[in-house]
Amino acid sequence: MVLKLGFTAGTKAIDTYKTCCDKFGFKTALRGNFAPQKLLYAKNATREGYGVWMIAHSSLNESYNTAKESGRKWYNIFVGPDKIRKIWFRADEYVQDDSIRVCFAKEANGAYVFKGVYKPVKADFEEVFPGKTEWVRTFERISVTYPFEENKEAGELPSVVDKCLIEAFILEQNKTTTVNVDLSLRPFQKELIGKKVGDSFKMPKIHLTYKIKRILTTSK
Repeated sequence: MVLKLGFTAGTKAIDTYKTCCDKFGFKTALRGNFAPQKLLYAKNATREGYGVWMIAHSSLNESYNTAKESGRKWYNIFVGPDKIRKIWFRADEYVQDDSIRVCFAKEANGAYVFKGVYKPVKADFEEVFPGKTEWVRTFERISVTYPFEENKEAGELPSVVDKCLIEAFILEQNKTTTVNVDLSLRPFQKELIGKKVGDSFKMPKIHLTYKIKRILTTSK
């Protein structure tokens, strides 16, 4: 089975997590993390080792001011369809965690809805509103399904392997290019093996940053 964008299993985080345990193999031993008054997050909760994140309070159901005045530690802002900015009101309590996260968020109707799979990409002080600077962790969406669906016709792969083709975006040049992975010809590419869509990499002696958009098989 595939968890798809928009899936919902009710208005309680713990019920949503239990449903995903039954349908998608989430780890049942971590269900307690999603009980009322808990963090609603569990690290290493899926078979691949991804985290699971249930966002109770965000721009989907309340305002920044409401969250800050209530004394919460953080507030989440959905920026378009592909980005989440997690604002920490107390930067000294920030917890470093680079886990990829399967993300659900509570909407205005009270239901937890699957929003995709997200990866943290940066953390820094940022101006979140004019005159309002906070410590912000930014997450970008790398998939609208869990697990990542393989496009068999196009030969798409979930991660980089030997003898594949990477379609990547060059950040400094604002353009897309392709990189052929072949360890027999380019042994230095061993560092690319296992990277996934959304990951970044650099090439020896080339001062550019490549962000992976797609990973494709190559003809034998």
